[in-house]
This record gives sequence, structure tokens and C-alpha cells, in this order.
Amino acid sequence: MTKKEISVGNKLIAEFMGAKEGNPKGRKNKVYVNVPIWHGKKMQTWTMTAKDLQYNFSWNWLMPVVHKAYDITSDDDKSFNGLNIFEYGLATDIKDLHKAVVEFIEWYNEKIKNN
Repeated sequence: MTKKEISVGNKLIAEFMGAKEGNPKGRKNKVYVNVPIWHGKKMQTWTMTAKDLQYNFSWNWLMPVVHKAYDITSDDDKSFNGLNIFEYGLATDIKDLHKAVVEFIEWYNEKIKNN
């Protein structure tokens, strides 16, 4: 994936996880990201640009996305286009899983739009 594809994919993932685009304190092109990374008993919320998102190289960021995808899909939807990201993620490189997650979210968003 190119840097641009990674950035677009990370932004798509962030939106899937509940991120909101905004312009805090006059700054442009900011994305509000609720990052589900626990520190002790507290989840932190960070504000950052899309290029600073870490879904493409941090398992701590990517695995909660896989868990959310698993939780919101039915058993029939667990395998789309012949790819089961829930099994795929068990033995793969994070770059491959990141790409599969982006493809899943694109598929899922299209399915929601058409229902």
C-alpha cells in the first residue's frame, strides 16, 4: 500500500471506531480519535491528524478494530469475499491484516448503505 492508501485506510478505520472530524482550536484537517488503548483503568482520547494514526503498525490500535468488527457482524458475515479477518489475523503480518480490515470496513459500509 502507498502512504496515501495507508492514510486513507487509517482515516476510514478511525471513523469506523467512532472518530469525528473537527477543527479544534482553529487547526485544520484534524481528526478526533477515540483510541481504545487502556492505560491502567483509563482509556485515553487523543486528537491527531490522519497521518499520525497508528492502525497500520500498532497491534494495540488494530486489534480493537478487529474485535469491534467481530462483535458487529453476524456469523454469515464473518467471511466476506472468502476472507475471514478473524482467522486471518491470527497468523499474519500487521500490514496484511490492516489491508484486510480496510477492505472489510469498505464492504461493511457498503452493506449498511444498501440496507
